[in-house]
Amino acid sequence: MDTLRARWRGPHWKRWSFLAGAAAVLLTTLIVPLVALALGVDPTSLTLLVLAIESVGVALVGAGFLATFFGDRAHGWALIPGLIFLDFALLIGLGAAAPRLASRWGGPIFLLGLSLPFWLVYLADRGQWWGLIPGGVLATLGVVAGLGAFEWSGVASAGVFFLGLGVTFVIVWLAPTPHGRMRWALYPAVPLLILGALLATPFATLADFVLPAFFILLGVFVLWRAFRPRAS
Repeated sequence: MDTLRARWRGPHWKRWSFLAGAAAVLLTTLIVPLVALALGVDPTSLTLLVLAIESVGVALVGAGFLATFFGDRAHGWALIPGLIFLDFALLIGLGAAAPRLASRWGGPIFLLGLSLPFWLVYLADRGQWWGLIPGGVLATLGVVAGLGAFEWSGVASAGVFFLGLGVTFVIVWLAPTPHGRMRWALYPAVPLLILGALLATPFATLADFVLPAFFILLGVFVLWRAFRPRAS
């Protein structure tokens, strides 16, 4: 087991995974079409084979980045490209194996997959709280894209979008970090949640009145805090 771990963490495994992945992508994008044309074969008839090889190649590149992270947990950044490449490989493979499913659900699956590495960056290092924001935004976009497959109305989808953004900042506010709680995150969270709640209900027209009133009251509160007498 220790020998396998050493090989996984070693630089040779990472190097070969990158090279194999790059070679697979090069093979499918350049060599296979040229050989097919030389043999008089229609390249489009090899689409399934090309997509399968591309999926494996892109996954190998992602595995190389993940090996960088597992070899040294200080390289948390490697989670982002590693999982993005794996997400892209999944999308390619899904397009090859189930094109109808990919055409309908490929977008939501891809966006949700893109959000995953940012959540993991925070879980690997609590000091990287910034990862929660792109993670939450991408997850929200994935949910909204999924609702589009059910033909939700634009206003209701917009409500879910703003609710998702608000929840994202609430998570930032609640998340433990070495610097304490990120209290500033409540300021964008509250108006986003209010706007989302209004748009996601039959009372969407109230947003035209409630939001301006809210921002006016918020401005008055900020001015009051700025100019109120300070206790000596």
